[in-house]
Amino acid sequence: MSTGAYGYNRVDGQLEIIEDQALIVKEIFIRFNNGESGQSIAEDLKNREVLCPEYLRIKNKCKHGKYGWTYNAISPSW
Repeated sequence: MSTGAYGYNRVDGQLEIIEDQALIVKEIFIRFNNGESGQSIAEDLKNREVLCPEYLRIKNKCKHGKYGWTYNAISPSW
C-alpha cells in the first residue's frame, strides 16, 4: 500500500478514502471558501495537533515537524 494525496491511500492502483483525513480536507475547503486565510487555518490545525500531509508522507524527515501545517499545504495552487 502506498500513500496517495492527503485523505487517500492507494491500494492496488485504486484510491481509498481515509475518513479522518477526509474530514480535515472538507473542513479546510469550507473554511477557505468562507474567507479564512490559509495561514489562520494552518495555525489552528497545528494547535489542534492534526498531523500534516508532509509528515504522513515522509515521517521523521518532515522539516516542519509532526504538526507542521503551512500556508502552502492549505492554500490552493490555482
